[in-house]
Amino acid sequence: MAKPAAEPPVPCKHPGLPCGPTSADQIGRGNGEVGEDLDGDGSPDLTLAGRREVPKPEVYAAIYRSTEPGFVLADYQAVPPRAEPTMATVVLAAPGSAPLLRDGYDIVESGGRTHSIARLRRFDGQRFRTLLSFCAHRAEPVAGRVREGHNRVEIVDIDKDGQKDVVIHGLVAPVAFRFGEGGLSLVHDAGLSQLYRENSPEMQRVKTLRAEAAKLIAAGQLRRASEVLSRAQSAQPYDLDLILDLAALQIRTAQEDKALALLSRARFQDPERAAIYCAQARAHRALREPVSERTALRACLDHHPDDDLRSEAEGRLRVLADPNAPPSPAGNEAVTPAPQPIDLPID
Repeated sequence: MAKPAAEPPVPCKHPGLPCGPTSADQIGRGNGEVGEDLDGDGSPDLTLAGRREVPKPEVYAAIYRSTEPGFVLADYQAVPPRAEPTMATVVLAAPGSAPLLRDGYDIVESGGRTHSIARLRRFDGQRFRTLLSFCAHRAEPVAGRVREGHNRVEIVDIDKDGQKDVVIHGLVAPVAFRFGEGGLSLVHDAGLSQLYRENSPEMQRVKTLRAEAAKLIAAGQLRRASEVLSRAQSAQPYDLDLILDLAALQIRTAQEDKALALLSRARFQDPERAAIYCAQARAHRALREPVSERTALRACLDHHPDDDLRSEAEGRLRVLADPNAPPSPAGNEAVTPAPQPIDLPID
């Protein structure tokens, strides 16, 4: 990961935001919140968010450090005008160093879409430095449903070397970062990411659940198998192969609506994957929705499927185009292989 660009010095002429030292009631009409120690000096600091109109409209979040003479403006972050800033909070406190903070902002976009950006930051003795920015949440209404995904921060010593590491995961596969520069930067580590994926509690739980589902499928208990795979998918929502296995089982057990909702979220994660559209076509076929099935089949072909999926989609389109053609097996009668443990990719 590239070293973060230098941030500009904190501006000090904002109406209602004195430079300090000053008392809390003189800052933002007394609306600041005194709470956590954000710079690691042992004293609680003050955070404040608001909107100012001059010299131009601006939405902001500010941090005032606590000093013996009073609070001093130490950080001012402007966010997009339509956004709501989130206050800085401590996510990792370690003796002898400044805490690791999380803040950011939430945006409500047109059409009911929302987008949240999170930052990991730390005081370097002069300023609050941004170490990493990432998408924390996205949501978008589609066909009466809401597609959304969350990413979260986990602080853990992955390789047991006595040093905490940072993992971002949720909608994305886990990505691990080591601290550099004495804790003032975060560096992506591919090997650490893979180690976390192999040993994380979520991964172990998913392996166990997939093995249980495979036994249930072999015993013909498909509905129970889909319930087990659903728990696995909740623990590992970024895994598209797992989503496709679950959707296939849901189609086979007359749960096509659930499969379509799941596949809609999968498209949100990887809109270029042909297998998702092919699976949607099978669900629409089981629901006897030829127009939607035809649309999904064409989308499958447009996204460069492998040979088996291409043959399946082209054959089904020929049947839909010629009602007198011999019918092929219904979507919910198709054979679906038993789920297998997932091999996670290495960055």
